[in-house]
Amino acid sequence: MYQCLFARYPFDTERNPPPGRKFHRDDHKKLMALIIDGHYDIPLDIDVPASSFLKRLLSSNFHRRSLSRSTICEQHTYFRQIKWEHLLQRRYIPPFGPPRPGLNPYQHQYEVDHAAKYMTWDPQERSLWWHVQRLPLPRNTLGSCQRW
Repeated sequence: MYQCLFARYPFDTERNPPPGRKFHRDDHKKLMALIIDGHYDIPLDIDVPASSFLKRLLSSNFHRRSLSRSTICEQHTYFRQIKWEHLLQRRYIPPFGPPRPGLNPYQHQYEVDHAAKYMTWDPQERSLWWHVQRLPLPRNTLGSCQRW
């Protein structure tokens, strides 16, 4: 949850260490000390229910950190608005879904149209123009062809 909210690890306080120095997540003794002591920072202001739930997850006290489904559903205000029966029955509609290409039996799923790189939109003409980039070929490309 911490990584989803802040795009970093909770116990990795140095994002850009000096050269030759490790991150805390690479040094296991320092990482264990940070976790046991409970040293982490919350870099941004987030709402109070999310903050309290996050602090409970990152607590060094085992009894405070151990959560069951009933304690999550009933005690935390962060999850109070969720109707768990609807979630289990898959009634909720996700806000967005992954893009799905149309089914085409003649097109492989990993095939990429590289011609799209050369298209430009001309707003005055309202049409697409195709441009061919003339790149110099490496010296060995044409001369290395040998007849077998």
